[in-house]
Amino acid sequence: MSLDQFDILGKTAQDAEKTSVRTNFGKMSVEVLKYIHWVDGYPVDVDAETYSTLRKDNSIKMVFGIDVAEFNPALDFEVKRQVDIPGKDWHQIVKKSIVSVLGKKVAENYGEAFRKLNGAYVEVNDVPQVKGGEYSTIQLVKVFKDRTECFNAYVERFGEPQASVSSAPVSSGMEMPAGYDEQAWKDTIPYIKTALDEGQTPVDVAKAYGIDNIKFIMQAKNA
Repeated sequence: MSLDQFDILGKTAQDAEKTSVRTNFGKMSVEVLKYIHWVDGYPVDVDAETYSTLRKDNSIKMVFGIDVAEFNPALDFEVKRQVDIPGKDWHQIVKKSIVSVLGKKVAENYGEAFRKLNGAYVEVNDVPQVKGGEYSTIQLVKVFKDRTECFNAYVERFGEPQASVSSAPVSSGMEMPAGYDEQAWKDTIPYIKTALDEGQTPVDVAKAYGIDNIKFIMQAKNA
């Protein structure tokens, strides 16, 4: 096989990875990470009270989390995905999926939709962002009536939960924090970098991602 064919094979593999979909089951959390007011094209963080008085040039950075560890003892973290409202991912992926599951009437009332989702047991897909995006975002598939129904769906899809595992080095040689497998840690690193770039402290970022040692945050920053 020539080098050109390897290049083609490599690109094919990368494209497949970008379009891959992973499914997660568990309890969803919904929270506001930031209230933002745009001034002359620049984002300015504001508090909730100030945000409520704004009528334009405003946006919200939301965080949707799935507690994947509840059904899989091998993990001890939440899968978290940041979503900007307004934003391409919100309008073309996240909101559309909420409409399809909860109905348009509920989905148009963001507060009602978020209240229904926060603490609910759900099935979601982790999907690539809208074209041009670098990371993945969340796509709601189903809201279950209770934990039992969600767990049964998990077992039907993946089988009985596996036993807990300890930390292990990733292929790059970087040690992973407890509870993260290789793919989960790789997926999380870009979000850690973004949080640090936005001015969050390593300690705050570590707490947000359930990491008990900030050395992993600094390793992620330099990865």
